[in-house]
Amino acid sequence: DVTNRLLKCYREVFHNRRSRIPHNPLLAQYVTRVLAVVSQRKAPAEGASDVWKAVHKPLYLTLVLLDRVLGGRYMDVTSAEFRKALFGVLEMMCGLPTDDLLAYPKLSRAYFCLVGELFDRHSSLLQDVPAPAFMKLCDALLAVLKKPHVNRRMANRALSAIDRLCTAHDTFRPHIHGTDLLPQFAGLVFPLCLFDARWNAAPILPLNLVREDTKHIFLRYLETVSGRIASDAQRQQFSVAVREFLEGIPGTLEPSSREAFNKQLSAFRSKALPLLGGQETSG
Repeated sequence: DVTNRLLKCYREVFHNRRSRIPHNPLLAQYVTRVLAVVSQRKAPAEGASDVWKAVHKPLYLTLVLLDRVLGGRYMDVTSAEFRKALFGVLEMMCGLPTDDLLAYPKLSRAYFCLVGELFDRHSSLLQDVPAPAFMKLCDALLAVLKKPHVNRRMANRALSAIDRLCTAHDTFRPHIHGTDLLPQFAGLVFPLCLFDARWNAAPILPLNLVREDTKHIFLRYLETVSGRIASDAQRQQFSVAVREFLEGIPGTLEPSSREAFNKQLSAFRSKALPLLGGQETSG
């Protein structure tokens, strides 16, 4: 397939990180055109003999290319032409069924790497994304957190994107106003990350600071965990550990505050896990 070959070619060009590619207006123009053309491709008719090659591989290659373009900062991503092409790719992503996304590891890895890159370093591009498309991306983040063990790296990348979204809560307020998105995130993040060091715990702090309802979800979760402890003495010890942990939570999201929170979290886990039988606690 010509499209796949062309995308592979550009992917390899932008993969060359040893000798960084300087800003090249002509190359940037070609890449923008390729992204625009791919985003306008019509979906193959249903019943394709090779669904991966006909449907998902072009999207996978497109996402990898776009992630490398954004991650390497090789071109001006603020141009109107590039933004139009980007929004076209986002429409392709929004049309991808969640079941298909989670069924193809290469596709899901590329998908969440790109989403993480957008939230991490290019949140200004997401501000202009239509609200329905933005919420579709967030629905994908929720879906992967409901099945985190399918791919730990993918889940941690999704958690990183959630952290950036919560941290820039005011920036994305027009998109999420009137939704229960952050409470949904809180209901998944706290049980997954609080006691289990395998997962990226970064969203815990902003979810405790940005809104009162998400903070209340955190407190209720701690109460639920406490209620599972059979021994009165151990439950009392757990309550003391929780109180010390809550008192030490920083009030800002500055890097120094995040570092202090990580230390607080580690200390809390070391005290709490033995009281919970040493096992990570899920919701």
